[in-house]
Amino acid sequence: MPAATPESTRLSIWQAAQQGQDAAAIAQTLDLPVRTVRHLLQQFRLAGQACPPRFEHSGPVRDPAFDALRLQVLKLRQQHRLWGAERILAQLFPTGPIPGCPDASTVRRWLKQAGLAPAPRPRPPLSTPAPRALAVHEIWPMDACDYKPLRDPRHRVCWLRLLDEASGAALFTRVYDQPRWAAVGGAAVQAALRQAFDCWGRPLGLRVDNGNPWVCPDSDLPTDLELWLAGRGVVLHKGRPHVPQDNPRAERGQRTGQCWAEPWQHDSAEQLQRRFDEEDRIHREVYLFDGKQTRLQAYPELHLGGRAYAAGPYWEAVCWDYQQALQRLGQLELTRKVDKSGCVSLYDHRVAVGMPLCGQEVAVHFDTASQEWVVCQAGVQLRRCLAANLSAENICTLRVGRRPGRSAEQTRRRRAARAEAVPGRAEAAVLVPASAGRGGEGRS
Repeated sequence: MPAATPESTRLSIWQAAQQGQDAAAIAQTLDLPVRTVRHLLQQFRLAGQACPPRFEHSGPVRDPAFDALRLQVLKLRQQHRLWGAERILAQLFPTGPIPGCPDASTVRRWLKQAGLAPAPRPRPPLSTPAPRALAVHEIWPMDACDYKPLRDPRHRVCWLRLLDEASGAALFTRVYDQPRWAAVGGAAVQAALRQAFDCWGRPLGLRVDNGNPWVCPDSDLPTDLELWLAGRGVVLHKGRPHVPQDNPRAERGQRTGQCWAEPWQHDSAEQLQRRFDEEDRIHREVYLFDGKQTRLQAYPELHLGGRAYAAGPYWEAVCWDYQQALQRLGQLELTRKVDKSGCVSLYDHRVAVGMPLCGQEVAVHFDTASQEWVVCQAGVQLRRCLAANLSAENICTLRVGRRPGRSAEQTRRRRAARAEAVPGRAEAAVLVPASAGRGGEGRS
């Protein structure tokens, strides 16, 4: 809608008309449409003067029924302070919206104008992410990408990518010839990390999201991979759920890697792996990230590597620290609900607490000195149980808890294959129901 003509312009039009100028001359002088000048002069002659703009007839026409509906909305809100706009409309129109029914946004505006809008809810405090790395090989962002098609769209792959947070350099990429990242498993990730550590040394920490296999979203216990990294002296910095901004280097690095490597131009995972290796080298040694120098030139200590590491089982057997892995468990304060059999689940073991506590919550912590799970309630110790599944060998081979993402059907097939290897147990294995796969594994 065009703006109203200012009062000073209206006065100039009336004065020019009083001097005998016609509408066309006035319009040309004031740079106005002739139609506007004629319309205003008609109003002025009827009023006998240059009248100001009239706004009393502007805006939408208010329906009395709508005003009555507004009063009903405000009355309902005063009676039910916790009812929102949708609930109020459901009360006023129980059969659904009808012609003339206001929108929920209109109801919220009415409530806000009347001072009945609820105060904004305070957001729960979010865990503060780890501080950003200030030196190379201090923190490595790590992220996975899956379901990426090759030249044949039916052939999809996934990959794991490691970068250096301080320099932004791409350090390592491993391509897997399967579409789902969840199917890769912790053992394959462990092998890739060993290879990356062999190339670049050990960082102080890895920054990851809340996905498998480094983090199990359904459990408050650290995964086998996290315990193995703790024994290496590598801290796992976990981002907040659904907040990719906590790991910006990894997100940006995945986008850059996909754009540069162009997986859609390759026929196999091996070809894409060679392309990624070359693109990572270019990213570090050729690409001028600031227009003047490469990342290797700007951060010459990048090729010096992180802390010492040597490939092979000997280094891990001698230098891997079992006590550091246990200290990671000792930092936890867990809460468990006692099931109907009087037990709580810790990894793949069930700890008996007592039938009288069925349905109640108990506190659990790990005693690093005795390597026992301690179950307490209201500060009173109820039970101590030796963590028999915790050992250096089990942690290094990722056999402490149930593998994240393993289905009951996979568990049943694994048990059947194991039974077939032992004569006389094949018949018993066939009788194991498919639902038994999760029951015996416990909570991870």
